[in-house]
Amino acid sequence: MFADDPDIAIYRSDLPEVAIEVKGGIDQVGVLKCIGATIKSLRRTQQENPNSITMLIVQDASMTERTRQDLSINMDTATLIFSAQTTIEDEEQRKQFFKAMGI
Repeated sequence: MFADDPDIAIYRSDLPEVAIEVKGGIDQVGVLKCIGATIKSLRRTQQENPNSITMLIVQDASMTERTRQDLSINMDTATLIFSAQTTIEDEEQRKQFFKAMGI
């Protein structure tokens, strides 16, 4: 489950610049329950800093069509979505991930 705060946050001058939520499970039903909490967490980050980058990292196995629809509706909240597997295995995706984090 997701906590109230992002799983990972990068701050500069006490403002969040990057917030990352990680959904590590493969339970397709569980991921739908977590989307609401995830969106709330990322929205709180955006309220603190409207220019922050908000990311979601998910397992491919947990991404159903319904999950994709729910996330696409909230793309203004989760500005970037990464697949955990692809980010680990694909160098270009990994570079995009690190670039978004400012690394």
